[in-house]
Amino acid sequence: MSASDSPAYTVNTPPGSPPPIMLPPFQGPASPRSVGAILQAHPDVPNDLLRDMVASLVQVTAQRERTYQTELDTYQDKLKVLHIQNTDLSAKLNEFNDDTANCPDGFEENNGRLTNFYIPSEDGLSTQAHFVKRNDAVPY
Repeated sequence: MSASDSPAYTVNTPPGSPPPIMLPPFQGPASPRSVGAILQAHPDVPNDLLRDMVASLVQVTAQRERTYQTELDTYQDKLKVLHIQNTDLSAKLNEFNDDTANCPDGFEENNGRLTNFYIPSEDGLSTQAHFVKRNDAVPY
């Protein structure tokens, strides 16, 4: 039914109030707040108009459910990618930890001795030295 085919609704007002008003045909979808405002302002809404308003709310709810599900699917896909990246990075970290688990000859584990001694890496980051070696040529 098009807007021009939709009936107009007359809302009766309490005695002593201004004359009844004609509401234009209800055109949805309408937000729950809009429907609430209409119902609050016009407590004696005709049944046909109420049906149209409920149908509008059903339409809005269905659209919001579809939007929510689309967003949920998108975030779940992103989460799957992040889990894969996390697994890959964990594997690389384990490889790195395996490489640094064996102390080279002449070195000893840092164990917090030089907490501000960092070694730059190729990717522009730096890591704290895992092993240190005393240089006997430098007196201190």
